[in-house]
Amino acid sequence: MLQGIIDRLTEKGIDANLSSKADPSLADTAETMAALLNGLVSDRAYPLTLPEKEPLPNAVYQPMARNFLDADGYLLGRVDIYMVTLRAARFADIQQLTQQLDQAVSAFAGVESIEITDAAQEYENDQQQYQAHFEIQIATLSTSTPSLPAAFVHTVSSEAEPPRTTCRHQTVTEHVAVVLVANQQEIEALRSDAVSALIGLEQPGAMTPLEDIGGQQVAVSGRHVYWRELMRWQRRIPT
Repeated sequence: MLQGIIDRLTEKGIDANLSSKADPSLADTAETMAALLNGLVSDRAYPLTLPEKEPLPNAVYQPMARNFLDADGYLLGRVDIYMVTLRAARFADIQQLTQQLDQAVSAFAGVESIEITDAAQEYENDQQQYQAHFEIQIATLSTSTPSLPAAFVHTVSSEAEPPRTTCRHQTVTEHVAVVLVANQQEIEALRSDAVSALIGLEQPGAMTPLEDIGGQQVAVSGRHVYWRELMRWQRRIPT
């Protein structure tokens, strides 16, 4: 049934995968961060430290922490937290860079979700430059080629009824989670499309078709919303 669900969602243009195949290590947000900053400082954004005598303005970004977005123990998404420092010679320049960074984050249209979660400014007297510091979070999916809308599918539970003495079969009720991921403006439409596509899905050996029994939000990171739809079907196994 899991593969049948994945196939049906894929037909609807949803990037569906088994939750067991999700791997947070496949995601790479450093390229996204570098591209975002290089567009502001004429390709003078560097990881961890600046080259000696680097002209202003410039930027440095440093990974600080990592969190995970999970459902039923499966790590389906990852949030990388960066510390970013912009440097400029004049206060007006650092103000302009700060405004441009805000605009770039707001206008970002990639698969990842980017948000600024903290900010501060200072003047560095020894280096005679203005600095703006930001904490920036980038959320992405645990796939090698992240794509939205997305879905992760896994079995939550399986319950078998005791066999009857005159019957050589047992009835098994399985609960399946379909974790849908989309930007917040699109999650409602995705839920409707996915449930409509899956209701009544039948597979060989099924006693009853797939039915929806409810859902709930399980995680939010920036623009990304994770919604867990719980579904149920029955099959028969020999005893």
